[in-house]
Amino acid sequence: MAKVRSLAVSFIALTLLASIIAVFAFTLEAISTTYSSFLTDADKNTAYLVIGVDTGGTASSGGRTDFIALAYMGTDNSLKVMNIPRDTLVTYAGRTHRINALMNLYGLDALVNAVERISAKTVAGHLILDFETVAKITDVIGPLRVFVNTPMRYDDYQQGLHIHFDHGTHYLEGERLLEYIRFRHDDDGDLGRIRRQREVIELMLSSVLRSGPTKILESVRFLMENTEVEFELLPTARFALAFITGPRAIYFMEMPYEIDDEGNIHYIPAEPVQVTAARQDRPPEIIVVSNVDGYAGTPDSFAELVRNQWLHRTGLRISVFPHNVNVPGIERKKTYIFINDKYDEIIEYFSKAHPVHTPIIRDLRKFEGVPEYLGIVQAMAQGRRYISYYDAIVVLGVGQQ
Repeated sequence: MAKVRSLAVSFIALTLLASIIAVFAFTLEAISTTYSSFLTDADKNTAYLVIGVDTGGTASSGGRTDFIALAYMGTDNSLKVMNIPRDTLVTYAGRTHRINALMNLYGLDALVNAVERISAKTVAGHLILDFETVAKITDVIGPLRVFVNTPMRYDDYQQGLHIHFDHGTHYLEGERLLEYIRFRHDDDGDLGRIRRQREVIELMLSSVLRSGPTKILESVRFLMENTEVEFELLPTARFALAFITGPRAIYFMEMPYEIDDEGNIHYIPAEPVQVTAARQDRPPEIIVVSNVDGYAGTPDSFAELVRNQWLHRTGLRISVFPHNVNVPGIERKKTYIFINDKYDEIIEYFSKAHPVHTPIIRDLRKFEGVPEYLGIVQAMAQGRRYISYYDAIVVLGVGQQ
């Protein structure tokens, strides 16, 4: 059985290949195959293990296993990512352990065995992420947007460590993101740290999988050099094609479990429960791009005008690219909305911010307007604006009564 390991292409690389194939195919209207056309019966029971460890930055399977999740294709053609609580009790080699201890005690195969018994799925590959690597990948995909509900404060004057995060939205990368991941000096203690680690990995996975081909390729190169990856080639290729030609929806799930009187977590045989992903706990991320000819002011004044209009009318802080983009399929002076996620919220916010505009809406989850969307992303990159992920790109034209 052919496998690709370490320096080979990961699942995300295959997603890149599939996305390029799919974009051209949809552009030419030459593809009529669907999700079920790619997967065999065995593939539908296939899953991929995502492991988050804290080793101090080494790309290895050592260190504390703080995050365990299983990615698989759901019956509704969406990608499911099921979180497995790290303290879940499992039996291995005749002894009971917390599942996060298995890899250090017995090796990766023991963890895979336990996950397969819990999920009743076959693990066809794995990706091991160190949290320092997760922080460094923001050099490629850009900052991750997190929402801090309770101010985070910690000062260690001996070590010169100072962590300060106020309530509200923060764009974090590098060392600042690492501080957020590892912070544990609040009422939630270690549980809060684990929750933030899970949040950041979910944000990273969503950002990479929903970004444009260029960013996916850059992410692949980075991960090839900094992570441990292994997967079965052909099933993973079919899996990636099924995802990219399906609805491209990603849902984060929780393993069904119960807690006994002693506080131990036990798996129970039931359907995984969809949870509100970390990305859903914050306002939509929107960037507005100019599509207005003859604006009398400067680009900076246009950006300030639009930002203030959104803030005063909706309370939402947005980003603005104040330059026109010349992209085939985008008619000058017309308004378009390209939506990745949070469809209903985006429409509601837009109608408040620009009540006299009649936008042309493109739902990217259904592959509507993909060539135009990629053209806009490329045009923005040429203007030195590199985007990793937005729930929507608004191409703002002239309002219509």
